[in-house]
Amino acid sequence: MDRYPGADGLKTGYTSAAGYNLAATAVREGRRLVVVVLGIDAPDHIEGSQRRTADAITLLDWGFENFRTITPARPDPGTLKVLGGRERTVALAVPEPPPLVLPSEAVGLLRGEIELPDYAWAPLGEGERAGSVRYLLADQVLAEIPIVYRVPVEEGHFFRRLWDRLSLWFSDLAARFR
Repeated sequence: MDRYPGADGLKTGYTSAAGYNLAATAVREGRRLVVVVLGIDAPDHIEGSQRRTADAITLLDWGFENFRTITPARPDPGTLKVLGGRERTVALAVPEPPPLVLPSEAVGLLRGEIELPDYAWAPLGEGERAGSVRYLLADQVLAEIPIVYRVPVEEGHFFRRLWDRLSLWFSDLAARFR
């Protein structure tokens, strides 16, 4: 393992009950893989050491060749309509998405879904959660990050709140009769 490109950590062991074992790490292009090989059976120490090392190298090579680490695109969620506030809209922000490890052939299949309500009622605090971005591969959620309010929005005056409540009520009522 000492000649393996990027190898930077190693622990080996042997017990009669567990056989020859190895835990190793390697880094390539900023991506770290950890491999654990357990239970190698061999007639002697030299062959046991060779087998566990060969298995570890095979696993590391397979991992580096078949998986990629990507940082998904950060969407711009834009703004959200505000009801009952001093402002009519609020700017939204999304933090940097986490890096994701994907099978190489699946990198192009990753998709992001933005989940936001149609509106929010004031008051709204800066940094409070407004919705989320979910990163999916097929139907499996790999990561979910919050969408937050970029700035605070204070509650509007009484007539603004009343007007927005009545407008929403009439809008809901009209939708029922469509």
